[in-house]
Amino acid sequence: MLDAASGAAVFAALTDWLPIETLDLRIDYLRAAEPGRDVMAHATCYKLGKNVAFTRAVAYHEDEADP
Repeated sequence: MLDAASGAAVFAALTDWLPIETLDLRIDYLRAAEPGRDVMAHATCYKLGKNVAFTRAVAYHEDEADP
């Protein structure tokens, strides 16, 4: 889910749609998701270079500040 959200953030930042792929994905696991609760994600493309884009993403239940 975080990879897909990050890809969507990159597509939103591009002026022309181009094929993209994940080069490196690092996830810091803070805690497990709680069973039966929805998990949401928010991603931001914070740097868009000629060949590489950088994103940050967070998964959370209700409060993005509490990943």
